[in-house]
Amino acid sequence: MSAITVSQARQTLRLTDAGQDALIQALIDAAEDWVEQRCGVSIGEIRRTDDLDGGGRRLVAPIGPLRAVVSLVDRDDPGATFVEETDYRISGGALVKLSSAQWGAWTGGQEDSAGRWGTGAGRWRLTYDCGYQLPADAPTTTTGAPGETRHIPLPGAMKAAILSLVRRLYDNRGGAESEAAASWSVDWRALDVSDMAEMLAPYRKGGF
Repeated sequence: MSAITVSQARQTLRLTDAGQDALIQALIDAAEDWVEQRCGVSIGEIRRTDDLDGGGRRLVAPIGPLRAVVSLVDRDDPGATFVEETDYRISGGALVKLSSAQWGAWTGGQEDSAGRWGTGAGRWRLTYDCGYQLPADAPTTTTGAPGETRHIPLPGAMKAAILSLVRRLYDNRGGAESEAAASWSVDWRALDVSDMAEMLAPYRKGGF
């Protein structure tokens, strides 16, 4: 499911017929992939499981925005201990370890030096819900009740960036690196310093 419909893209491209709808959908998919990779997010709500390294105070979810933690397991513990929700707080897409000395949080016989997650490559298995909500996802009926599923609508700036990239991809179907005419010019290689990159800056990794 795309965040942008073919009809919306047609309007941006000023096309009136459906003759190129297959191409337009492919360009939408490519543009959304680019936004996801650049920002480290999922366009659409998903559930993921990732094994994260310990050693610091934060376990960062690789894909955002983080909506809910399903479970966190210490894989180095023979009993595969589940970490309680009271042992960390969620901040900026990361699970911040609470110090047992300061907060009375879980230690479970594991390392808890100044509130740090125990060291180990891929030690902490995090299963979590993440991603921006699309129209086909669960309806947004949040009331703020404890334990309620959190939904985060796709920001307007991301939609605008996707449409802008679709337009650029469509106009550059010949694969030219740059074009210029009269007072207009565009460098197709400069996406990282484009207006799209500026729109996406607040939503890049760590910004959700």
